Amino acid sequence: MYPTPTIGSDQELRRRLVNALHSRGPHDELELQIEATGGVVVLRGRYSTDSSKRLCLECCRHVPGVLRLVDQLEVQPKSMGRG
Repeated sequence: MYPTPTIGSDQELRRRLVNALHSRGPHDELELQIEATGGVVVLRGRYSTDSSKRLCLECCRHVPGVLRLVDQLEVQPKSMGRG
């Protein structure tokens, strides 16, 4: 039987994810939400490129405590101004 995760451990995992993305992840997110529950991490939001989205997912996969990663990220290129 596996121990029941506590709220504190979920918060700690989320903190580690945020720190990893801040130091090694892409920085062109348009919006990003991280939810961590019992080792299952759900990423929601938008990046401006496919490569940034992939880098975000790869970065999160390597954070200790991530058992499963649920990708709900979208790619929405930044709009170019017309003039």
